[in-house]
Amino acid sequence: MTARGAVKGKATGVVGQFEDSGANYHRSMDELSYDEYHHASTQITDEDLTGFFEGWPSKPSPSVLLAVMAGSHCSFIARTGDGRVIGLVSAISDGVLSAFIPLLEVVPGFRGRGIGTSLMRLVLERLEGFSVVDLSCDEDLVPFYLRFGMQETRAMSIRRPHAISDDRP
Repeated sequence: MTARGAVKGKATGVVGQFEDSGANYHRSMDELSYDEYHHASTQITDEDLTGFFEGWPSKPSPSVLLAVMAGSHCSFIARTGDGRVIGLVSAISDGVLSAFIPLLEVVPGFRGRGIGTSLMRLVLERLEGFSVVDLSCDEDLVPFYLRFGMQETRAMSIRRPHAISDDRP
């Protein structure tokens, strides 16, 4: 497994530019900050990961979500000025050819402010060198993802809702 690279910088505007100057990725925009999550270096707990997955029939618990982020190729979180985690995105990958974005979530009270857009731009920027970047989404979200140059494709999947609980078999 390859170690994840990280950058640190300041954004200008919603998309922003960043400077490579250290060990962690950080952007601050309009009282929000965006950080790359690293299991050992970003201090968040499962208590920080509540309020996500509105409308999901079976929701991952905060501890499962924390484990997902820790095991991902890369993950980014959005925080308010007081440190509350209000958005996240993660990607899994073989590290060479392909990546998959299983989660992009913004807490309901913070939607419509460009947070999901910023998180998508950050993760796609991190996945720039991959030949294939996939995700699956509900039909009503297709226009959102088309804005990033993604295309609709045919996909197959298996869904196991019981597998996302803390007490899975």
